[in-house]
Amino acid sequence: MPKDEPTLKKLFKKSPVLEVSGNQMARTKPNNTNSGVFVDGWVPARTAIQNAMQQIFAGQDIRKSLQTAENTYNQVLESNNRANGRH
Repeated sequence: MPKDEPTLKKLFKKSPVLEVSGNQMARTKPNNTNSGVFVDGWVPARTAIQNAMQQIFAGQDIRKSLQTAENTYNQVLESNNRANGRH
């Protein structure tokens, strides 16, 4: 995203300290170490865990609920790895 993007200009005006990290990201050349930062997985992980907790609190089998959460999240990891050329 270009530095002159209106959304970034507004953000940097509101929080100037963010411009430093924005500039660093803009200058960084992509490689296997810094590409595909795994942020996408947080929401599905939280959802899988919350679902498991709700099932457990509703009296369902603990191991089965946690295994379902694990399986669900493993699918997210596999999908993310494929999307990032790591599978």
